[in-house]
Amino acid sequence: MPEDEVVEKQPGEARRGRPRLHAIPTDCPVRVELRLAPDVARRLFAVAADTGRTVSAVGESALSQALPQERAM
Repeated sequence: MPEDEVVEKQPGEARRGRPRLHAIPTDCPVRVELRLAPDVARRLFAVAADTGRTVSAVGESALSQALPQERAM
């Protein structure tokens, strides 16, 4: 199916709820968009600038530390 048709069939409204985890490939990095409060974004960029790391690396590290490990059910 051409990409144009897939995009056209998507609903116009933002989806709510948990993302479909089975659709996320586990063997490669996944791009994620987050809306951050301005103070959180400033802290994220400040840490990246201070450490010389990328914003992505700092954000991934912070999320890895803050989120509990997923457990198989």
